[in-house]
Amino acid sequence: MPLLLVLSALASGSETALFGLTAADREKLAMQSNATARIVGVLLGSPRVLLILILVLNMTINVAYFAVSSVLSLRFADPLHASIMTGAALLAMILFGEVFAKIAAGSARVWVCLMIARPLYVLRKIGWPVLSVLDSLVIAPLSRLVHPDQSSGSVSTIELTQLVQMESLHLSAEEQALLQDVLELRLRRAREIMTPRIDLKWVRADWSIGEVLDADQMFIPISGDELHNDVRGTIDVRRVAAGLKGGMVLPPVFVPEQARLDQVLGVLTQRAAECAYCVDEMGAIIGMVLLDDIVDELAAGIGSGDADARDIRPAGEGAWIVTGRLGLRDFAEELELGEVEPWTGSARVSTIGGLVQAELGRMPVVGDAVEVGGLRLEVSQLRGRAVRRVRVRRLGSTEIGDE
Repeated sequence: MPLLLVLSALASGSETALFGLTAADREKLAMQSNATARIVGVLLGSPRVLLILILVLNMTINVAYFAVSSVLSLRFADPLHASIMTGAALLAMILFGEVFAKIAAGSARVWVCLMIARPLYVLRKIGWPVLSVLDSLVIAPLSRLVHPDQSSGSVSTIELTQLVQMESLHLSAEEQALLQDVLELRLRRAREIMTPRIDLKWVRADWSIGEVLDADQMFIPISGDELHNDVRGTIDVRRVAAGLKGGMVLPPVFVPEQARLDQVLGVLTQRAAECAYCVDEMGAIIGMVLLDDIVDELAAGIGSGDADARDIRPAGEGAWIVTGRLGLRDFAEELELGEVEPWTGSARVSTIGGLVQAELGRMPVVGDAVEVGGLRLEVSQLRGRAVRRVRVRRLGSTEIGDE
């Protein structure tokens, strides 16, 4: 029984600790254990699944606890002694398994996370099929049944887009472009604009100020292992070049690769950071996304004329100039090209630029071309490392110039 009581306290306290983490707590956690910080980020990336896991775990432990206490109480011949045993077990569960556990976890959130994050992550992986079914088939429908109007106060991206279109007569072209780009932040994911890990310059954990850094990269990660899965910090090259020792090494910030750009922007704003590491569902680092990249997404369609404001522009018979950020499905639907799944294969890409990069297997340069789905895609313009424009042509068709 004491062991079950301790496990119940850990389960109850884990909910308080994980969902009560502040930005300062996460920075402290990252400094103590980068791997644990990434695991916590993955767990909190699916908060409802995490909550279901904790509740199921806590309920299972509590049922086992009371089953054992019932068996022990039956051993007493005197009903009074049996009642005292049952009452004591219930009181111990309330005080130590719930009240004291939550109070202690609330005051030592980082320590509790260091202790329970890995076990919870393992249990989440083992029970993922069951947890997913509970979430999608039980919890989500019940929440909609109990709160049928829970989304009535929110506005969808489609509704906002329609509003912008309705007000287009009262907005300048630049204002329309800016609002459209802001709306698109909710449709795009961090992995679509990140710099892949393989293209990042890294330094070892024993890096010293006197060592030469790559000036072409604004932020350089400090790696704690050979596989670059343990980021100890991030070097701000600008401060190193200026000789400013304060704030030279920044604590790492992590975001899920599937996070929307508006969510990433919110995290960076909250943490007062300019870069974040994208992690996959296993917690492995797959790239870096910069605040400048998100700002570029907002500014891409502003001040560049009507041609840039359009995602698809004819360039002859069977040829088009398209923006790299154009969604594959949107492109296929607009030109009636059919399904896009055969184009992408196993690659997780959703834009024209992402498809070109996936087919090349490296960062593209102007003039690179790939052939896929009966089309020839040629990179005609870059913005930093991102593909800005692509010349698309049906194989066998003729085309005219870019301008």
